[in-house]
Amino acid sequence: GLWKDVELYQLWVLLPRRPRLPPSVRVVRDGDLPRVPLGPGVEARVLMGALGGVESPLVQDCEVDVGVYDVRAEPGADISFSAPYNSACHAYVRRGSVTDGVDDAKGGDFITFDTERRDVGGARLPPPSAHESPPSAVAEGPGAAVGVGDAAPQALRAGPAGAELLLLAGRPVGGYAQR
Repeated sequence: GLWKDVELYQLWVLLPRRPRLPPSVRVVRDGDLPRVPLGPGVEARVLMGALGGVESPLVQDCEVDVGVYDVRAEPGADISFSAPYNSACHAYVRRGSVTDGVDDAKGGDFITFDTERRDVGGARLPPPSAHESPPSAVAEGPGAAVGVGDAAPQALRAGPAGAELLLLAGRPVGGYAQR
């Protein structure tokens, strides 16, 4: 029927303490969402925020730096991206499976990425200062806005059936995460 291919994910974003916009709902059709290649066999739809030099049509609706991406990878494809240092970066595995070479995650699993800023020896560094604030998660490769030096590189490999992920990234309210 009409609703057979519909999935709904409700995300709540905590906004800073200042006059806030009233709650709202906005419907965006699939054809209006930009797509960005993240490497051979990997593509992301930009649901919210910016990625690889393109912006979601919803970017003006949000007061905070947040990115939501629908990532689809063919079997065995490498999924590489960068997330801002000391940010909140997670992935929900919708279908298929992924591995980081150590741990595996399958459909229904939630992944939290390590984005702590570290020096060459592995010691923790403070969050970036205001003048260094990197943008939301970005693709490495075609159209990349930030290189590995500006953000924490992340890498996954899609399993034998491929993978579909909901990738979430953003700066915590009040600045970058302090751990």
